[in-house]
Amino acid sequence: MQFKTMTAVALTLAVTAGLATASSAKPVYGTWGLDFATMDKSVKPGDDFFRYMEGTWLRTAAIPSDRTYNGFDVAIDETLKPRLRSIVEAASQPRANRSAAEQRVGDLYASYLDEKTIAAKGLDPIKGDLAAIDALKSNADLPALIARLAIDGVTTPIGGYRDIDAKNPTRYLFRFYQTGLSFSDRDYYLKDTAEFKALRGKFKAHVEKILRLAGFADAGAQADRVLAFETKIAQAHWPLEKARDDGLTYNLFRRADFDAKAPGFSWAALLKTAKLDKFNEFLVSEPDTMAAVAKLIGAGSLDDWKSYLRYHAVVEYAPYLSKPFEDEEFDFYNRTIRGQKVQEPRWKRGINLVDDLIGEALGQAYVAKFFPESAKTAMQKLVANFKVAFGKLVDKATWMSPSTRAEAHKKLEAFNAKLGYPDKWRDYSALKIVRDDLVGNVRRAYEFQWAYDLEKLAGPIDRGEWGMTPQTNNAYYNPQLNEICFPAGILMPPYFDPAADLASNYGEIGATIGHEMSHGFDDQGRKSDWHGVMRDWWTKEDAARYTKEANKLVAQYSTYSPVAGLHLNGQQTLGENIADLAGLIIAYDAYHLALGGKEAPVIGGLTGDQRFFLSYAQSWKTKYTAERLRDMTLSNVHSPAEFRVNGVVRNVDAWYAAFNVKPGDKLYLPPEQRARPW
Repeated sequence: MQFKTMTAVALTLAVTAGLATASSAKPVYGTWGLDFATMDKSVKPGDDFFRYMEGTWLRTAAIPSDRTYNGFDVAIDETLKPRLRSIVEAASQPRANRSAAEQRVGDLYASYLDEKTIAAKGLDPIKGDLAAIDALKSNADLPALIARLAIDGVTTPIGGYRDIDAKNPTRYLFRFYQTGLSFSDRDYYLKDTAEFKALRGKFKAHVEKILRLAGFADAGAQADRVLAFETKIAQAHWPLEKARDDGLTYNLFRRADFDAKAPGFSWAALLKTAKLDKFNEFLVSEPDTMAAVAKLIGAGSLDDWKSYLRYHAVVEYAPYLSKPFEDEEFDFYNRTIRGQKVQEPRWKRGINLVDDLIGEALGQAYVAKFFPESAKTAMQKLVANFKVAFGKLVDKATWMSPSTRAEAHKKLEAFNAKLGYPDKWRDYSALKIVRDDLVGNVRRAYEFQWAYDLEKLAGPIDRGEWGMTPQTNNAYYNPQLNEICFPAGILMPPYFDPAADLASNYGEIGATIGHEMSHGFDDQGRKSDWHGVMRDWWTKEDAARYTKEANKLVAQYSTYSPVAGLHLNGQQTLGENIADLAGLIIAYDAYHLALGGKEAPVIGGLTGDQRFFLSYAQSWKTKYTAERLRDMTLSNVHSPAEFRVNGVVRNVDAWYAAFNVKPGDKLYLPPEQRARPW
């Protein structure tokens, strides 16, 4: 998945407009799509292409106090949020002719904004959870309570979700996976440097404050237990580079297998409480982690469990409780861990809540008001154009044998593109939303989603279901459905501009589309065929040659150090790095196809290829807080923006030619060292 954005307003131009726009409007950036004010021309392109394009902006731009980064995605959000605000505020006004959908959207939003009622209720909305934890008499009581809390959105060491069976993508299975940590990655608990010891100390102080706010006199001792307990869980966790391996995480369990392979407690009690006991087959992502957690459930200290569950029961609902709880949750998770100085305005957070809980109800209104049908039609044409370009890339892949090439073409031809919004909207009629009951609304929404997933688990695959809401500023590829999805929320400026040069549009939106399509052929996506079935459809020789090229990226990215003392994990970020590289190459080929055999004009002293690559660098205009950068390095499968530029272009031959990059330049790689997975 790629955190990139684009616009649909001018998608037709990218397919049909030739070399220049017919529009007389001024582009958002510069006179034809590039903002030269951000550049630092004292930097050689071959030394640091990211700073050549964005160096001046990086030195002078401020990160908004309510953000952990600045850049183009912030501009997208600042367009999206006011639009969504107009919808939720109109829906929140009580009137006789409000539709049922408007009532749910409006009253959920209003319940979040009603700080007076929230303050008056204090801790009362979650006292039932705390009482249930206090009532635990033995470890035998844990499985049922863990299941109940998990359904209501509380973190426990056993997580799960409805998934598609990768080896039989005609059915759903419930998947169990490792979770249960407060930090975003196991390394926060295990690294022995002064920095991480200090962070663990701040975490312990935070847990103590949360529990003290909840009325526990021994909050300090409980905080010690929570940190020690989560450290045990972290020690059992798979590292991220292992946990993203689709082959390793496909482990089919029958009900009887849990007691044999992860003994220690009554799985039957957990499955019964979760209403999963009618199913016989499940997936388990990390079986040895699950076995270690099972031992903790069966024989771990009950006092440790109580402290751990108390903390999570409070902190997970802290954003919906009175201000002291909300502020403390923000202070640790956003200010300390990610470097965000102040909260977003409450109206923005209210929109986030509505989006999280009943996103398609909000999305249906958003699409009706802000997303024209012409944009969806134009996007369909553009995706078709990129399928042609990708097909040519498959044909040029010298490492690919004829049999593998034929299968690759079948997979590409079978690609489905979900664009804008779903054909069928979610039905929320069974969900009760009450205007003065925020925590109740959140809890009922979680339980509604659980019931929805249970119903889906028992039925056929719903190929029309979306994994994102229409107003989401994001995109994804799903290997089991062999589909790409671009919601309406990413289809807006500044990533694609109807008045901009063709090279700019392909360097920005084109690389995004190519990225998502190429996920079907990255180190994990290539393990599924055109039906979405997980199987090895490559010859051994092809796989070996592909892996050799991919390993060049692993080695390159593992040398990059975004923050002092930490390097990227090239294996952890490999899939996204391959997709970045392939996406740029596909976009470059598609750009030249769009030129129709004509030479691109020189504009502003720059060739078409130069404008294409500069636009790609501009699309990654991002500046992070130091804390956010640290967290990304440890826990994200995407590389930070700098390396999504410099790490990519140095492997593209056309970039060397465009900017006359020579040996001695810092980004220069000899041709034989350049990664060529595509």
